[in-house]
Amino acid sequence: MELFGRREETAVLDGLLSQARGGSGGALVVWGEPGIGKSALLRHVYGQAADFVRLSHSATRPESDLAFAGLHGLLRPLADRVELLATAQAAAVRTALGLSGEPTDRLVVGAAVLSLLRGLAERQPVLVVVDDGQWLDEATALCLGFVARRVGAHPVVVVLADHSDPAARPWEGVADVRVDGLSDESARQLVAAVAPLTDEATTRNMVREAGGNPLALHELATLGGDLDDAEHRRKRGRPPVGPCLQRAFRAGIEALSPPAQLLTVLAAAEEHGDRLTVQRAGRASGAGDAVWEEVTNAGLLHVAGNRVGFRHPVVSRATAPWATTSGTCSPSSASTPEPS
Repeated sequence: MELFGRREETAVLDGLLSQARGGSGGALVVWGEPGIGKSALLRHVYGQAADFVRLSHSATRPESDLAFAGLHGLLRPLADRVELLATAQAAAVRTALGLSGEPTDRLVVGAAVLSLLRGLAERQPVLVVVDDGQWLDEATALCLGFVARRVGAHPVVVVLADHSDPAARPWEGVADVRVDGLSDESARQLVAAVAPLTDEATTRNMVREAGGNPLALHELATLGGDLDDAEHRRKRGRPPVGPCLQRAFRAGIEALSPPAQLLTVLAAAEEHGDRLTVQRAGRASGAGDAVWEEVTNAGLLHVAGNRVGFRHPVVSRATAPWATTSGTCSPSSASTPEPS
């Protein structure tokens, strides 16, 4: 599906590919709240790089505590090239891929992966795409950060997606683009593309409810067309939320530290959005200034004066601790391309 309202982001990504075709590499972290369109941008750059060697991986929560699990997923297509590396580097990569039990050093693994990508790029530019970077295991995240900061001299492009500000992540020092909500006009274009028969009043309501979040728009437009029921739930403060959006936001919360998770629950429980009330409850539970910054950087809470709330109406419903995830989430809205 066409990307609406993302000209600046796609221009940056396309520029990285053009740069690599000219012999110079680069890296970019695409970050923003769940459902904001990071995966769609990754699919865009992957699709535009048909002339590249393409490596991709989508990190998952169950593997986030397994050292080098992300690297294993990313480098599987290159297993036959490991032996071309220097002896120490080859041994390090074998260990990272679970092919050996030899002890290894993370610096050596990072250097080995960089050498591996440089070797590939001697014949053809290389694109590395990693989605859901918030779920990468620490060893892989540090390795990819190391690589991303060193690919400039080679035709290698690394693109990572994450929920949080990269300044507080292993990607510090890598160029980044924050993906914000769509403008009202772009949101209307998306609704028209997803549900072309939607009337003007319903479109206006959807744009207001979604707050610029493309996944929210997509699901509001395809929940089944029970407009009276959707409006009834909206008036009761419970806008309709589809399974993809609910899973995305709940996954976003689960990626936060325990104190930050607690803060989102406290904010959801405060009916009047009083910042001081939430702040006092948070401090009593160990949620200091750093925790507030973590949650706001994740795109969940918005603080203005003495008011605090979720960034747009659907978030409170999607992130409520009592909410349940049901229904089918279409793979097309969340999938990452397979390596090629």
